[in-house]
Amino acid sequence: MKLKAIAALALLGAAGSAQAVTHTIVSTFDPTTVTRYFFNTVMLPNTLLIGVGDTVDLTINFTGGQSVTIDNANALWTGLFVGRAPYETVTTSGTMTMQGAFGPAIVSQSVTQNNQYVHIGSYYSPVATASGPIGFKSLRQVFSVDADQFGTQRDYVQSFFYFQGDLTPGGGGGTVPEPASWAMMVAGFGLVGAALRRRVTRVTVNA
Repeated sequence: MKLKAIAALALLGAAGSAQAVTHTIVSTFDPTTVTRYFFNTVMLPNTLLIGVGDTVDLTINFTGGQSVTIDNANALWTGLFVGRAPYETVTTSGTMTMQGAFGPAIVSQSVTQNNQYVHIGSYYSPVATASGPIGFKSLRQVFSVDADQFGTQRDYVQSFFYFQGDLTPGGGGGTVPEPASWAMMVAGFGLVGAALRRRVTRVTVNA
């Protein structure tokens, strides 16, 4: 009986260790140094072991919380690089969202992709619905790992940001005031209005 109980506990432990995991990652890139047609990378703070059934919630920010503008935008790609072999084909599916977006941009887009060899993450193209520059403060991609060529987990050590187009730090997005800021602004407008009314009542017109 004791052996059966131990075996049952071992099976439960194995089942628990195989449960799907959600990996939340936030990486910050310097927009003054990123290069188009190039995998710009940032090291993760620790190695992530990711396998089939897991979900990756990856956000790409830019230093200082600034926006970026991309003219002639044709593609955006974010994801993770492996740290070592084995390199295999991994299928992922998910959605990328442009946060704080402005310009003729698709705010979100869903893609399923076979990632070969050294990375996971989805390639989004086209990214604009009309001509002209697009802009955003950050990119968030949430995707699941649906299949793996060898059915194994792999370790990932870097996040990457890839784009096609002409990127300029800053842009026309601006920030939306917080509720407290709105309240202060409204109060300020009221004070200004009251001051103007007082000034008007003091004006004397001589005919």
